[in-house]
Amino acid sequence: MSIVFVHGRDQQGFDPDPLRQTWLEALARGAERAGLGLTENLISESSLPYYARILVPLEPQKRSSPLESTRDKSPAGNLEKSIDAELALELGSPVLRDSDMKQNPLDESRGPVGRILARAGDRASARLSLNAIRLVMKDVVQYLVDAKVRSDVDRLVIDAIEKARPPRIVVAHSLGSVVAYHSLAGALVNLEVERLVTLGSPLGVLAIVTELEKLLKLPLCRPPLVKAWINAADRRDIVALNPNIDRTNLFRSCLSQLPRSYQDVLITNFADVRNDTDNHHGIIHYLDDPIVAASILHGLS
Repeated sequence: MSIVFVHGRDQQGFDPDPLRQTWLEALARGAERAGLGLTENLISESSLPYYARILVPLEPQKRSSPLESTRDKSPAGNLEKSIDAELALELGSPVLRDSDMKQNPLDESRGPVGRILARAGDRASARLSLNAIRLVMKDVVQYLVDAKVRSDVDRLVIDAIEKARPPRIVVAHSLGSVVAYHSLAGALVNLEVERLVTLGSPLGVLAIVTELEKLLKLPLCRPPLVKAWINAADRRDIVALNPNIDRTNLFRSCLSQLPRSYQDVLITNFADVRNDTDNHHGIIHYLDDPIVAASILHGLS
């Protein structure tokens, strides 16, 4: 068995080998908590296709701007506006002011700010979570609208999966889950992935689903190359805006004419991870969760 890790955003400037080692160390902690272990062969045969150098770094002023509608009529601008509208609907307000943060309780019943705070867990985490989703979504937009970037990233990821020794496990985080899904759903290669594990994924965001439907030109289901799919999230992770991937989002076209029970054949959702990184989105506390580690190594029972 071999594992292919597909990283998320903001990895430019890192050495891919230490990055892979960091992921492996976190997975080893989770495996130990689950009463499992990582073999030397599994460690040596794991890979992390490093696509960060392909992404064009966004200008600092663009990265720090709040989520808001713009007059940009480009495909990227239109997709950003669609994502912004969905965030506003889910969170109540795309802009969170310090005065609101101080005055509102962590209570979902107390209006938009209360819902954001309750989702994040505390005020500091709310700020970090909103910043995280702003940046992740901008990178997702770049990947989805730039055909050259998308093609180069997909080729790198598929090459790594092809070289991996079967049975193959693909573990994808954040933006990486969008990359892994698009790469596998559109791949014209003869290979099999034993298990796809997505962590903190924005694949439940309807604006992203719509763009993937346009790109792939087919109903979105579990990729044919994938035998089993496990999706894990922390409900406080705002990047995983809809923590469960199901018939209300990604599978809406695939499952529209099928029984509700068929969804369980396509994916196993686990939305009860306790990710205690600052923004509840970091990869380390996804991988060191014992259920996530067990799902990677053996699958959920």
